[in-house]
Amino acid sequence: MEWFGRSSEEMLGISMQDLMGEALFAKNEPYIRGALAGERQSFERTLYKPSGEVGHTWAQYIPEIDTENRVIGFYALVTDVSRSRKLKSVSERPTPTQCGARRG
Repeated sequence: MEWFGRSSEEMLGISMQDLMGEALFAKNEPYIRGALAGERQSFERTLYKPSGEVGHTWAQYIPEIDTENRVIGFYALVTDVSRSRKLKSVSERPTPTQCGARRG
């Protein structure tokens, strides 16, 4: 909810398109269509929070299939991976030794 700047009450009954806005919905639409076709989807996304902060998410769209093997919707599981992305970025920076720096 913090990602979209809405309260839990504001989230009830809102469509994905209204929640995400046109631009983000357009980026996610191929994954939405895939999930509605019965195919599990996983993808990473960089998002801009209402505060202006940049965040990174790992999303999974998991089809919900009824007893007659029909897709009736999907579950969206979204994990904030901003911290792990930041730690990975820091760990991948070259050390002074890797940059050719020498103590002398």
